[in-house]
Amino acid sequence: MKNILLWNNKGVSEIVSYVILVIIAISIGALVYNYLGVLVPKDRPVCQDGVSLTLESYTCDGESLNLTLKNRGRFNIDAAYIRVGQENKNTKFWINNELSNKFEFGAFGPGELYAENYSLPEDLDLTNNILEIQIAMYDEETKTYAACDQIITQPISC
Repeated sequence: MKNILLWNNKGVSEIVSYVILVIIAISIGALVYNYLGVLVPKDRPVCQDGVSLTLESYTCDGESLNLTLKNRGRFNIDAAYIRVGQENKNTKFWINNELSNKFEFGAFGPGELYAENYSLPEDLDLTNNILEIQIAMYDEETKTYAACDQIITQPISC
């Protein structure tokens, strides 16, 4: 009789230990969720409706690319990501990075033209190239650029 009572207590202590482990796991999950919730920004910058940019013309000579862009939207365009690369590759070379002073347009208002000459990398193969232009709007609240969904793609040949 005494052996049966001891055996039952061992089963209860095993169940209690599993319950404690589950409570600890749920507590750690809640702590991690709350910690990551503080790190992730709440307001994500977005582009306004009515933002539009078109490629009016381009010329390239193998070393440089001259672009003329037109703002066809209703708002000022602050910047753009301009990339060039081969048509069959997902990764394109960013020709106007943030360090080049050619990333931001300044006050590029509706109906205005913007012309700029960009240097191309020497090792870029100039066959079957695609030019991608993506609008970026500056958000005053978050102090960051928001890339718009509209991407202009244009096959180019140099």
